Amino acid sequence: MSSPDRSTPDPKKNNDRRGSFGFGCLGWSLILLTVLPLLIAGSMGLWWKRRQALANQAVTDRLQTLSAQGLPIDAISLQTYYNRSTTNHGRDLWRSIRDQLNSEPFATSLGNVLIAVDEKEIPLPGKPYPADKEVQQFLDDNVEFFRKIDQWLDADTHFRVDVDFRDFDTVFDQFGDQRNLARVLRVKARHAIHHGDSVSAHQALRNGIFFARSQEKSPLLISHLVRIAVESVAMDSIDMALEADTLDQSQLSDLLQAIDALDSSAESLRNAIIGERAFALDNFNRDVFADENLFFDKPDRLQRTLGGHATDKLSAIESFELWLRAVSDDLVKDAPLLLDIADQQSQSLQQLNVFQQAERCVSATLTPPIQMSVLAFLRNEHQRRLVRTAIAARLYRHQESRWPQTVDELQRVGLDAKSVHPSGDRPFGIHEQADGTLLVWGFDPTTDYSAFSELAPTPTEPPNLTLNPDRDMVIRISTKPQENE
Repeated sequence: MSSPDRSTPDPKKNNDRRGSFGFGCLGWSLILLTVLPLLIAGSMGLWWKRRQALANQAVTDRLQTLSAQGLPIDAISLQTYYNRSTTNHGRDLWRSIRDQLNSEPFATSLGNVLIAVDEKEIPLPGKPYPADKEVQQFLDDNVEFFRKIDQWLDADTHFRVDVDFRDFDTVFDQFGDQRNLARVLRVKARHAIHHGDSVSAHQALRNGIFFARSQEKSPLLISHLVRIAVESVAMDSIDMALEADTLDQSQLSDLLQAIDALDSSAESLRNAIIGERAFALDNFNRDVFADENLFFDKPDRLQRTLGGHATDKLSAIESFELWLRAVSDDLVKDAPLLLDIADQQSQSLQQLNVFQQAERCVSATLTPPIQMSVLAFLRNEHQRRLVRTAIAARLYRHQESRWPQTVDELQRVGLDAKSVHPSGDRPFGIHEQADGTLLVWGFDPTTDYSAFSELAPTPTEPPNLTLNPDRDMVIRISTKPQENE
């Protein structure tokens, strides 16, 4: 028998091999398609957990450091921080004042007066005043109420109001009453100025400043924006008293001291940022996505999955730290850097991809409007310095029987010229007009942003009051107001 030809392949065996090889490819393909995604997902999961663990350790370290420094890190410690810097003195009086402000008879009477005077401001002496009798009747009917205000604000301290930082509504509840009280004091001050009643005018103006000062330690930006509005109302009324020459030297000096006693804008801003940080961190301790009112747009699934974790919390802490490092003791000098940081953070957030934005969605939502706030604080600082300059100019007139020709001359009445410089390399403008009135002017950094950002000097020429009917950042002081009208 001949031996088989080994060079000739066996078709049966060949088919078996092809079948085995074909099955192997399919098997490996299935394994790769099944296992590889799991490996990738597992690796991503491990990377995510490792990243969150590192971020969580960094957050823990930062929070321990803040606690050791006595700074708040949540709603409970924020309450302690607020209570430590305020006093319960006058708490019952403020409650009583609020009760009267909200009583129906008083609210109706006040509303009628505000409608009467808001349509046409209470004018300077010598001008028609249609609502005179109505306002006088309101003041006469509420003599005891104003005595209560005098008693409450006589202590000139930082009062504590009834707020619970775990319930933001308790913060908002105070704002309406604070604005209404500021308007009440404005009505009383301007009515007294119109009638030349220096005692009542001084008391109302002083109360307006002390009322703003009483709220300086509130650790939230929105509270400080209300405080700034309250202070601005008082400053506007002081402008009117200066123009009408209502106050004597001792009263002017007293108001100047009251303004000087206010916390610096930089200190107030720092305090507010510290409070905002604690408020933001407290939200991370809760199910932040349960409060849909917190978000402008309803969070999507990706945001709910990636947001609110340790990396998001660390991002919030780093943002607040960046702002706090930029605040020194002079907001005028600090503002350009703060605004720059706010711009950079906004641009950086927009440049993130969709996953990175989702990962930071909570910190981005809880970030306060720092740019708007800095400009509001800065405008407040400008107005405060401008009013101080104008008060000193009026004091100078009383003492020297002439107007100062430069801000430097105000050193004779104890005003340091360097303390009233706005942004730039010049002090506020000061100029005696042909009719004997004095103009003191600066500029508004919230509207003259480009000039402010370049630290431009105050305009050398006085503004045209015809083009600036609201006299924004301009104070006009008359020698004899009734003769000049």
